[in-house]
Amino acid sequence: MRKSNYLFILTAASLLSTASFAFVNNKLGCHAPIYCPQSVVCSNDGRLDSCKPIGGNQEYWNVDEMIEDGRVSKAEYTFFNAASSYQTPIPNRMYANCQYLLKTPSGLKMITLNSKKSLTYIEGSFDDSKYWKINGYNADCQGESPGLCPFIEPGLYVNQVAKLQPNNNTLYLKVKLSANGIVIKENDNPVTGGGPWIFINYDEALSACGGVLQCKIDVSIDRFDSGQNQYHIVAGSVIVDMAKDMRIVSVNASPCSGYTMKQVTPFNTIMFEKANQNATLNNCS
Repeated sequence: MRKSNYLFILTAASLLSTASFAFVNNKLGCHAPIYCPQSVVCSNDGRLDSCKPIGGNQEYWNVDEMIEDGRVSKAEYTFFNAASSYQTPIPNRMYANCQYLLKTPSGLKMITLNSKKSLTYIEGSFDDSKYWKINGYNADCQGESPGLCPFIEPGLYVNQVAKLQPNNNTLYLKVKLSANGIVIKENDNPVTGGGPWIFINYDEALSACGGVLQCKIDVSIDRFDSGQNQYHIVAGSVIVDMAKDMRIVSVNASPCSGYTMKQVTPFNTIMFEKANQNATLNNCS
């Protein structure tokens, strides 16, 4: 009772300070886990395209591009391992997969299911399972069930699509993420096509966002032409929930940027497309 009375008479400023401190130190455990499918069932011998995953969060896995190790057998392959990159600073080394085994008289056969890394980034969730083990920038989890090896989307993923191609006078494009006027991250090696542009996690955003529940991430594009002229474009902003691994709350695209920006559901990902020029001009008139 005495503790409750003490809290009741705290000043408003003290309450705000306490709330921010508690939030910063208790951000973990607020995410929705992602699981591998329970098993993979193949209905025809020698036909990988006859193999279908059963259960789990299938929207996160590239079921159309499974990899076989050994000729496929008509059988149910059992889950035995999950793996992912872990806090890697190199975007093209981000990965996550699930592996399934089948024991046969001639030996073991395996099927690997990879994540949709062009749409999202997931990694092993060490806060939710003791089975994950770290080895450098890689993580591995062996268990009898996918439920022992959860994944999470640990931050905000910014990617491009094929439609976002520069014109003939553009040398390259570069994306920059900022908050409160502080740059969080920009892509280190700008390219004109393919691959993720930027991934940011809670720790990277914290210094710019501060101890707030929701943070506005400003998204801008720097375009460099063949004459090395630079053009700065404000693409819009993304509101993220800092208490839930930076889950996207809303996406607000600038109508005058020349690009559209939207979330790719159910992923914690935003993507860009070249906007319809007429619609953009109408919005900016």
